Amino acid sequence: MATTTLAIMSAISTRFNFNHWLYATSMTSVIFSWLIFGGMTTLLNPLFSARALAHTVSEHAANTKPVAVINVTRGILNYYASRTFTEVDLSSAESWATLHPDALLIIKTSDLATAFPNKVIPSSCKVNHTFQIELKEYHVLAQC
Repeated sequence: MATTTLAIMSAISTRFNFNHWLYATSMTSVIFSWLIFGGMTTLLNPLFSARALAHTVSEHAANTKPVAVINVTRGILNYYASRTFTEVDLSSAESWATLHPDALLIIKTSDLATAFPNKVIPSSCKVNHTFQIELKEYHVLAQC
């Protein structure tokens, strides 16, 4: 009888400690996961968010001004700027800019050489802001 009671008490105390250990381990994992997720979100948001670029577009282009995205398929820009953009192919970028001198252009730095004949941003552009999104450099050009 004493052996059975001792075995039952031993099993209960072992199970009791295991449940506490399991609960503590689980809660610690949840807390650390949230801390890491929150920290990574804060660190990575500037790299992947297009909010700053869209805010600049909203600042410089009234709702009546056309805005073109040249060889850019980031639909999230439309969402953040609360408007739709005209998608322009690289081959027609310069002619589109000539037809719309008051428009805003959004273009990747890597595409400047293809879009403009001098392979540089025209010096006549009064607005030239640069943004880094997803490790790519984008220019917002206006009044060129």
